[in-house]
Amino acid sequence: MRISQKHNPILISLITSACLLLAGCEDAEVEEDSSGIQDLSFDMFVTEVNPILTKNIDGKRCSSSGCHNNESGTGGNFRLFDTENPTDVQLRANYISAISFTNVSAPRDSILLLEPTAGSFPSTGGHAGGDIFFPPDDENYQTLLEWISTPATPVEGGQ
Repeated sequence: MRISQKHNPILISLITSACLLLAGCEDAEVEEDSSGIQDLSFDMFVTEVNPILTKNIDGKRCSSSGCHNNESGTGGNFRLFDTENPTDVQLRANYISAISFTNVSAPRDSILLLEPTAGSFPSTGGHAGGDIFFPPDDENYQTLLEWISTPATPVEGGQ
């Protein structure tokens, strides 16, 4: 499996954390990533973002089988597990899929926000599922924008 350069900081954080735990180095310091890529809050993703991606919004659901469903979706590379009670592994897979379509340097330019608002911002070439969010006042759009705009806190263990 090829991991894009965008995911490398996450992978490096996970590997570093695992090594420190295995080595028993409780007091070891991990060097901060200076690549300019920030991790987004996994906790906020679980409580606020994933529910948006898996709920019915005006008869449409991002994670439905004809769209971005991990098993049968036809909506490009953005894939989601669609379940009411996702496992931790499914949530982490949804998280990784979602952050792949974010732009933390310019959150409003994130594909995760532009695609489902293609009618409002046609620069992405359109969204087969039509408009899902209607910025700037759409509550779901604002929640996703807040998540993309907010770096994870160190308490979350590098999530």
